Amino acid sequence: MEKHEDIPFDEYRSHAVNNEFEIVSSKKCGCFFCRSIFDARKVSDWITDERGTSALCPECGMDAVIGDASGVPFDKPLLKTMNLLYYGSDYMENNPDGCRVYCQRYLAGDITHKPSNEALFLRYATSLADKGDPVACLIAARFYDQGGDYIPSDPTKALYYYKQPCLKSNSEALIQLGNFYERHLEEDANYANEAYRCYSLSSGLGDLAGVYRLALAYINGIGVPADESIGYSLLENGFMDVLDEFIDQNGSKSTFAFYCYGIGKCWQYGIGTEKDELNAVRFYLLSYLPETTG
Repeated sequence: MEKHEDIPFDEYRSHAVNNEFEIVSSKKCGCFFCRSIFDARKVSDWITDERGTSALCPECGMDAVIGDASGVPFDKPLLKTMNLLYYGSDYMENNPDGCRVYCQRYLAGDITHKPSNEALFLRYATSLADKGDPVACLIAARFYDQGGDYIPSDPTKALYYYKQPCLKSNSEALIQLGNFYERHLEEDANYANEAYRCYSLSSGLGDLAGVYRLALAYINGIGVPADESIGYSLLENGFMDVLDEFIDQNGSKSTFAFYCYGIGKCWQYGIGTEKDELNAVRFYLLSYLPETTG
């Protein structure tokens, strides 16, 4: 192996771009992002952009793959050196878009879920979140709320990210935060009020999922005196809007299903309205409709 200072790293790196022919002609590949060495036949994902068609690593999902058909004599030490050179400590500072892509691909399952990749995903997400990126902030909050495959949940950190200023007008984040408060009601007497406040704010932003959660808060008396008639009215009044969005395919199928199920339950048990089992069955059946639509 050559001395590191004599290695033409930029030339080596160029083989990770527009490298479809080299990869399919290779037996072994190496990734200088995750430092893996693997059989070239494992490469099954590609990215095509203005640079051409480039291989994506089957282990980490990054376009940092070099095949042995390139003539590059890669081994673990070389990949480590290239990793530090191109993805060192300042990578997150200089390439926030690359960090976002990694997070999105990890969540989509396009990157192998293993401890090292999950740790890197969380590192990127929290780094972006700490800089005020609302998408990354919500990702970090959800991760700490639910936990990952290898890293356990952390309610304290989840609450920290849910409450960041960049999410204060994000209706999706408000709903998630309200749900967090509901699941931890026994920990703080004020959490019920906070949950109601989150759902009310989300509803005020026009989020129909927020209206649904607000309706349940009234029905169940979470942060507000129980009033089943108000809860039912919120569901009934929001249903046509949810239906219109569902028909236009602009809305969430799950939100439509929740409304149908919630209204069906109200009809079945007389919650805020009279009992009507036939109507209950109709809405219960509608709640399964999203599962049968494309």
